[in-house]
Amino acid sequence: MGRLIDSELLRRLYVDEGLSTVEIATKLGCADKTILRRLRRAGIDIRSRGPVPRSRAESIGIDWSPAIAYAVGLMATDGNLSGRTGHLSLVSKDADQIETLRRCLHLEAPIARVPSSTGFLHKVQWCDRGLYNWFRDVGLTPAKSRTIGPLTVPDELFADFFRGCINGDGSVLVYIDKYHAARRPHYVYERLYVSFVSASRRFLEWIQASVRRSCRSREPSRIVAAAGSCAGSFSRATQSRVVVH
Repeated sequence: MGRLIDSELLRRLYVDEGLSTVEIATKLGCADKTILRRLRRAGIDIRSRGPVPRSRAESIGIDWSPAIAYAVGLMATDGNLSGRTGHLSLVSKDADQIETLRRCLHLEAPIARVPSSTGFLHKVQWCDRGLYNWFRDVGLTPAKSRTIGPLTVPDELFADFFRGCINGDGSVLVYIDKYHAARRPHYVYERLYVSFVSASRRFLEWIQASVRRSCRSREPSRIVAAAGSCAGSFSRATQSRVVVH
């Protein structure tokens, strides 16, 4: 009778820690062919032969840059850090947005199409313990929608980060304001209206303070409450919106 090997232990050693089948076999006191059979039985994808790819944090020497700040903004809105350490994903209806994230983080994971109530969405998912831990250090967390708060984004890169947030959960409107044109014909202005929605008011308050600091103005934004439908249900949820204009 073969030795029982816990599939979760196997997944942790092979996927999360990146050990080879030989290293796992040595650790568990069995043959590497036994480990291969157990991996297949557990439904764990077998890596190709050769050295294990380094984590994204190691391979791109991850540190703050405009591209990384933008990627953090996307992950803070549309991204997901799984409860399983090292597993990350991003879902969007915009394939170009996901392709941009792949370029920013030098990801090799493919883009998949997943069904949705409106047709289909695009998704990229990958496993990278180093990058996962780096995101955690920045302030991102699993199940972040209502718990996310201030992030450790450098002031000089906040604009790049905020652009990622807007591309994830925001909107931008440029319009011609003629409200007072009847009084004075030259009272016509081009205005920029930016809004960003989040379920976490703490996160929005930090966004608001950072926008004010970046704009060097006391009142460039306001936070208002907005009612929104929960995706996939008929219940109502209260969200907050920051408006910059």
